[in-house]
Amino acid sequence: MFLAWDIVSLGSVPNFECPDAGINRTYEFRWNAFRRHCEKTSEGWVITEFLQKVGWAGMYNTVVCAAGHHLREARWMHDSSVAADYARFWFGTNGVHRFKYTSWLGSAILDVVRVTGDTRLATGLLDKIVEMYETWETKPVMFRTFGGKASFPMGGDGNGMFTSTDNNEGSELTLSGDGYRPLFNSAMYGEAKAIVEIARLAGRLDLAARFSHRAEVLERGIRERLWNPKVGFFTAMSTNGVRSNIRELHGYAPWYFGMSLPEKATAWNQLVDVNGFAASFGLCFVERRAPGFKISYEGHPCQWNGPSWPFATSVALTGLAHALAGNTAGSLDKAVFARLLGQYAAQQVLKTEDGRTIPWVDENLDPFSGEWIARRILHDNGAKNERGEDYNHSTFADLVIAGLCGLHPRLDGVLELRPLIPDGWDYLKLENAKVHGRMVSIYWDRTGSHYGRGAGFAAYFDGKEVFRSVAPQRRLLTRATMK
Repeated sequence: MFLAWDIVSLGSVPNFECPDAGINRTYEFRWNAFRRHCEKTSEGWVITEFLQKVGWAGMYNTVVCAAGHHLREARWMHDSSVAADYARFWFGTNGVHRFKYTSWLGSAILDVVRVTGDTRLATGLLDKIVEMYETWETKPVMFRTFGGKASFPMGGDGNGMFTSTDNNEGSELTLSGDGYRPLFNSAMYGEAKAIVEIARLAGRLDLAARFSHRAEVLERGIRERLWNPKVGFFTAMSTNGVRSNIRELHGYAPWYFGMSLPEKATAWNQLVDVNGFAASFGLCFVERRAPGFKISYEGHPCQWNGPSWPFATSVALTGLAHALAGNTAGSLDKAVFARLLGQYAAQQVLKTEDGRTIPWVDENLDPFSGEWIARRILHDNGAKNERGEDYNHSTFADLVIAGLCGLHPRLDGVLELRPLIPDGWDYLKLENAKVHGRMVSIYWDRTGSHYGRGAGFAAYFDGKEVFRSVAPQRRLLTRATMK
């Protein structure tokens, strides 16, 4: 059963405001939608992807595909038990479906710990995270190719990299097909790096050294085998070494998982190119110039051959925030990030038959009209329910808190501020983000008249001002600052 409390009105998440009304509306909407997916079970909290029961889910209607996104959102809830319970669930007996799709549980758990400061969650699950990695590595699962009868291995290739069907990466009907795919390999790189960090927290330096080597092998493979110099992008590659020349948003996954790639910065140009991913109502999953790109309201509802998917937009925008923080986003800047975040917020609506526009997030979107495609196909085929209502397959709050507002807590207790507030905005606030047990708030007020706290950019711990500057800027807030 779902709890009947309002997560926003109870103040159990950070309070946010900015000049973009669409971002404000979507921030509140997505937290309330997220609350609907938080279910208390006999095993503690779980987080669902669909509100409707779906046949491919595991226990409690859970699906591992977007679990990494779920944990990045849940880490900002004041009640840390939701993320902690959910993390433990996936490594328990009823979380066996964790091998059905690409996921990044280990790195997402480490992201939770960075916010909560409770390293015991990560160290307590370390052996199971290692076991999951090594199972993928040594015991590939055979899955049917999408729509076919052939079997294809999802897992290690024996040389440190990983293959997958597009379907079991969560991306049906791609134009790039099965093989070595950027998201799965980048996710496994993220898992290896997370194991290194967690092992060091646990004092297990031999384990850290072993997985440091695995991460190096994967990073080299991603750079050398998945980077396609012909198109200047990370693309899929078949098992016989043929690179796809089709750019897809998942090509930004290496940045999502923290790879430093200054020499690849031109890849970001595709995000704002109308022949690339840019469109009126959202980022297309496939570049618009690709042979086979299409928007169709017929056939399978979950098509990744053209539509805009919030799942992939979350990967790309998180990667962009990381690239901007590292000055490796080429010509793109914080104004572009804010504009794309605003576009992403604006797409999350539904126009009803009686003419109203209501907050809504569904599966995949027509990037040229703003209509939710899977919803239309399912309804045209006689579906009576709203399978995709409040579809929990992406992030939004995390893009606001960690991306736009720039809160990046570290394991050593330092809070890095890396705000991406555009120069044209006169105000912004994020109040009461719970970080390592402290309530962190930031305010940007150009004139001082909007919030009455003085002009400039300021940060507060537990209501005490600890930093102020003329304009939003990067800053390290240390343990000494927090005293």
